[in-house]
This record gives sequence, C-alpha cells and structure tokens, in this order.
Amino acid sequence: MTWNSPEESSWDGDRGGVLTPAVSLAPIGVAQLLRAVRSALQGNFSGVFVEGEIADIKPSAAGHIYLTIKDRREEASLSCTLFRRVAEQLTFSPRQGDVVQISGGMNVYAPRGQMNLNVEAMRLAGEGDLFAQFLRLKAKLQAEGLFDEARKKPVPRYPERIGIITSPGAAGEADAIRTIRAAAPFMPITRYSASVQGEQALPELIDALARANQDRRADVLLLVRGGGSIGDLWTYNLEPLARAIAASEIPVVAGVGHESDTTIADLVADYRAATPTAAAAYATRFWSQAPELVLDVEKRLKRAVRNQMQNTQMRLDAADHLGALVAQKVAGERSRLSLCGNMPREFAHFVEQLGSRLDSDERQLAQSVRNLLQGTRQRAERLCSALTAAAPRLDVPHQNTALCAERLERAAVQTLRSATMRLDTLSARLQGVSVEKTLGRGFAIAIDDTGRVMRNAAQYKPGELMTVRLAHGSLKSRVTEVADEKSGPQCEPSSEPNANI
Repeated sequence: MTWNSPEESSWDGDRGGVLTPAVSLAPIGVAQLLRAVRSALQGNFSGVFVEGEIADIKPSAAGHIYLTIKDRREEASLSCTLFRRVAEQLTFSPRQGDVVQISGGMNVYAPRGQMNLNVEAMRLAGEGDLFAQFLRLKAKLQAEGLFDEARKKPVPRYPERIGIITSPGAAGEADAIRTIRAAAPFMPITRYSASVQGEQALPELIDALARANQDRRADVLLLVRGGGSIGDLWTYNLEPLARAIAASEIPVVAGVGHESDTTIADLVADYRAATPTAAAAYATRFWSQAPELVLDVEKRLKRAVRNQMQNTQMRLDAADHLGALVAQKVAGERSRLSLCGNMPREFAHFVEQLGSRLDSDERQLAQSVRNLLQGTRQRAERLCSALTAAAPRLDVPHQNTALCAERLERAAVQTLRSATMRLDTLSARLQGVSVEKTLGRGFAIAIDDTGRVMRNAAQYKPGELMTVRLAHGSLKSRVTEVADEKSGPQCEPSSEPNANI
C-alpha cells in the first residue's frame, strides 16, 4: 500500500480537513497497523543496548517490574518491562534515580499502542569496571589466604556481649537489634557508629573496628548494613577495610546487603551472613536454644534423683524385711526361753553369737544406708552445681532447679531420719534379748562343778555343788532337793543352811 505524495493530494477544507488521496485506497485496522509496526521494530531493533536514568518504577504482584528510563541529556523517555524471570536474576534492587544499562528488544503493546523495551538484562552503569576491580582484589586476597577457613576465628557459642558496627538508626541496625532481643533479651549491645557509604564510610568503619578491639566490650562484632546498589555497597569491597576485618582480634560476623549481594568484607569475615537479621541470628543461635536446654537438664536431673530415691527406698525396704526376720527370730527364741526354768550354756552362747552377728549386721546396714544416701546426695549436688554454674550465663529463671534441689535435700534428710529410727528399733530389739538383759529380768544360769550348764534336774543328786549366775554376781550353792515331773523330791539335810537352795 502506497500513499500519494503531498503534491499529488488535495486538501478539502470544506470537508473538515480531510486529506483525500488522489488514488482511492482501502483502509487497514489499528491492530493490523500496530502488528506491522511491531514487526518492523522486532526486525530492526531486536537487540538494543541503551543507558538511561530510572524515572519511575512499579513492581507488580506477579513479580514483573515496569519502569521508565529517561535520557540524561535530552527530553526523551522509554517504557521498559522486566518479566519475572529476568527480574529474579538481577544482582541489585533497582531504584528511582539509578543510572542503568539495559539490553533487550523493542516491542509495541497493542492495547495501548505504546512502544516499550522488553528487558533481557540490566545492570548499573559503571558496574562493569567495578566488578573488574572486585575480581582483581578478590584474587589478590585469596592468594594471601585471607579467605581461608583455617585463618578465621571461631564465633563463640554463647557470647556475653555483642557489638554492632553500622550507621545509627539504619534499618540494618534495627533488624539486628530486634533479632538479638528476641533470642537473648538480657544481652548487652554496644553500638559502634560509622557511615556505611560515601567518602567517610571507609575511615569510620576502620575506626569503629579499632575502637571495638581496644575497649573489649564485645565478644563478637556484627558488621551490618542494608541493601543497595553496587555503588552503595562499594566501601565493603575496599582493601583497607578487608585487612582491618582480618586483623580484628574479636570475631566478625558480616551481614552486608541482601542475600544476593557478596562483598569482599563478607569473604574476609569470620562468618558471612546473608542479611543483618541473619548475622544477629547466627550470633545468638545457641542462646535462642538455652531455655530448652535448661528444661532438658532439669528433666534429666529430676529423673536421676527419682531413680536414685527409688533404688534407696528398695534397699531400705530390704533392710526393713531383714529387721522383721530378725525380730521374728528373736521372738521365737524369747518364747523358748520363757518355757525353760533356766538357760543352758549352749543356748546362751548361741544367743551371744546371734547378738554379735546382729550387732555386726546392724553396723553394716547403717554404714550401707549412710554410704548410699551420701552418694545420692553427692551426685545430686554435682548435678545441681552444674546447673547452678550455667544459670548465671543463661540468665533464665532457675527457680524450678532450686526447688528440685531443696526437695531432694528434704527427701534425703527424711530418708536418713527414717533409716536411723529403724536402726534404733533393731538395736533396741537386739539389746532386749541379750544375756545381760535376760538375767536382769530375773532369770539365772545354774552351772555344776564341772562347768556344764544344768539343764535336767534328774541328772543331779542332793548334796552336789553348783554355781548360780545372776544379773549381778553369782552364788555358790548346794543341791538340797531334786524334783522332776515323775518322782517326788529327794532331800538331804544341809549342813550349810544359808547356802542351800
């Protein structure tokens, strides 16, 4: 389709200013025209590389980014579209005012008849030179071993003080402090203020590191700042700061920019975190688990004490059973004694041996109970001491542990008191059946002149001499009368009336 030149066309003012071609042509639709323009643009401008300043930027909920760039020297602007797959690959967060370099292809958006640039790649202007500098310094420091894990200092598991090096009031500082307070509310935080970008950033950051190492008010340092362009973060890619980080005697955790940002400071630091929040979370990672550890220790302590007390109770029950058996044995022997008129020497010897064995068993039982209770108390005290030693550092409520220790002590005292009462009872029972106690109740032992205990009256005749053992002293006597169950008494006049029985 061709149009006549203006010279061949006529202007009819009476018809409302309509340009009438000399040759009659069929009109085309708007969509057809836009398709023709888009085809021409895609054929001739499919691979353009343009630089401009971001004048407007609008992210969409779908992940796309719509922005307008303008010429920095002339009055001209161009709409650009970054689809989600391209936006996700950006190494920086574009902002209004950034000067960017874009590669892509021209297109026409038919619904609005608007020409725009479909972006395939975008970077900050000057980023190429900066990236080359970054790679050169990275290779140099890596060759010196500044990135080696063996050189880096371990970050303490339970730091007692934390220092933060960043700009006062910055979002990165607020995020880090909020994270620390959530994990360890008691943690002292020392702020070392420094600019994070601009000409003063480098000397101020180096000075902050020096001050932190000099006053020793922190066990770990957080070097943090929020995200930004490569130019904003460039201070953290400078060699003097990298060497200051490596020289720090206090471990440094770096959290610079966003997760996609990597700086020389990150590589030299003792630990690299993706963000300021992640840096604070790493520094307090074990403190956040401390309450659970305390509860676990408390549970294990209670379980150990409960098991030990159960074992002690079982042994005391066994001792009670043994005491009951002894009491039954003593009661049986006492019943036999009550049926006898006198106590034979053999039985007296047996009772003496039994009493001796019971005395020995009593001492051994008492010592075993004391040793058992002492061992239980010592183990419980060691567990309580370990928990008490950890409590000041954890600075978490430990009333439950103190209560557990108090209950354990009361239980141990009560158990020892009960065992002592049981032993006193056994001792009283044993003393009650001793030879001396039996004689003290009015019993006596008769011994003939050969030294044998007189147990059968029928074996002796009137006139024979004997010795009668009493509770206090003994008597020399003569038999004047013998009586047994079958025959009557046999008598002989005594020539010693005061000594006859």
